[in-house]
Formats: sequence, C-alpha cells, structure tokens
Amino acid sequence: MTSPKLLDTYMPVYQFCEYHAIAIACDKATAYQAIRTLDFSDSLTIRLLFLLRGMPTSDMRLLGFLQKVNFTLMRELPDQELLIGFKARYMPEIVVDVDGFPLDESCPIKMTWNFLVAEAEDGRVIVSTETRAWCRSRMTRMTFWPYWILVRPFSGLIRRIMLRKIRQSAQSNRQDTQPC
Repeated sequence: MTSPKLLDTYMPVYQFCEYHAIAIACDKATAYQAIRTLDFSDSLTIRLLFLLRGMPTSDMRLLGFLQKVNFTLMRELPDQELLIGFKARYMPEIVVDVDGFPLDESCPIKMTWNFLVAEAEDGRVIVSTETRAWCRSRMTRMTFWPYWILVRPFSGLIRRIMLRKIRQSAQSNRQDTQPC
C-alpha cells in the first residue's frame, strides 16, 4: 500500500504527530470525492467541540471550514491526497507560502494535515488523516506540548468522526453494486 505523500514533502521534520485511518469498500476516486465534499454539520460532537474552542460552526463542509479558520489547501493529488497547512506567527498574521513552506523557519509553529487515499490488498481503500506539527525552538515546543496533550484527544475524536462520515458517504455513492 504505497502512495505519494505530499505530507512528507511539505513536513518531513516534525515533533508532534497524530494518525487515524479507516478501510472503505469503494474505489479511490469515490473515496477522494467523499473527502472533498465532506460535510460534518450533522455531528453534534464536532459542533460542540468547535464551539468550546471558539471555532466557527456556520460552514461545516471541509473546504468551507478551512477557509474560516485560516488553514490553506496547499496541494492536491487527485484521487490520492489532499494537503492542508497552517503557519502561526503571532496572531493575527497568518500566512502560508505553499512553495516556501518546507524550508520556512520564520514562524514559531507550522502544522500540516492531510487526507490520503491508498489501495489496500483486499480491494478496499484506506483513507487516512495525519496531522504534524513543527516548533521552531525548544521553548516553543515546551509551550506547545501542554496544548497538544490537551487538544489531541479531542482532535483525534473529530478526525475519527470525519473518517466515518467519509466512509458513509463513499459507500453510499460508490459506483459498484457490491454489498458493504
């Protein structure tokens, strides 16, 4: 199960990482379309967690939500991978230079987040999501670490819900007629 990973190109070095995956009975194109059209507006859990963090809940489609929270859709490999990035300087300045992202060490924290679709040996696909964070200095890592410890379980819950919604959408929209 090898696939290109934009994530490795744009964030080869990192100190924090979170990974989740789900198997789906569909083809890669159907799974990827389910990612691009992901709508988590009907998830009470996600809405509540976003409200608690002060995040918007008005547009709960993946691509609309990203724009509202200043994440950047950095690159896509159609039917394979979607890469999202975030660079935090000191608020409110948030800038992502996609081409310079891997080498830019001017900001204290850089984050990437992807959705990757890979073929499994059993004919299904594996959709995974991985989040990576890089902190420029030891002091930044020390201050980011408690935040990561606090947020990571809830972020993981959100990602698992998203993956289940992607599976549900992909299996209801798949092109073949095999039973789930």
